[in-house]
Amino acid sequence: MLFPRGPNKPTNYNWGTLYSSIVFKSTSADKQRASLQAALAVLADASQLAHASSDSGLPVTKTGSDQEGYKKFVAQDPPTKAFADMFPYCGVDQTIPSQGEMRQIMDATMLKIYSQQEGIKNALLGAEREVQALHDADLAQMKK
Repeated sequence: MLFPRGPNKPTNYNWGTLYSSIVFKSTSADKQRASLQAALAVLADASQLAHASSDSGLPVTKTGSDQEGYKKFVAQDPPTKAFADMFPYCGVDQTIPSQGEMRQIMDATMLKIYSQQEGIKNALLGAEREVQALHDADLAQMKK
């Protein structure tokens, strides 16, 4: 997703991508339970702190970023602090098959708006139709 800084700088924006943990339905309750425990372990505050402080990543939850250990790490690492300060203003892609196409549609739409090639309402309605069609196709594919 696109977050322009303003009409004078339409190409200056941030976006981010997060990794997802997915637990699929399984005929084995034990396998499903083990998958859920693994996903929850990755999201645990301690795991987020270890990941963030080892490769300058960012925690994916507010409780992760509120940890004292993370705050100390960020205070000592100016580049990571710069990213951490921008994180609340960063859009995050959905983890679905058409996410790249959807991002391109939104990028083009926002550029049309900021360059005044198209009005806000019409541009967003057009983007909504295009993105919704892709989303519906993704959902249909997932149900198969």
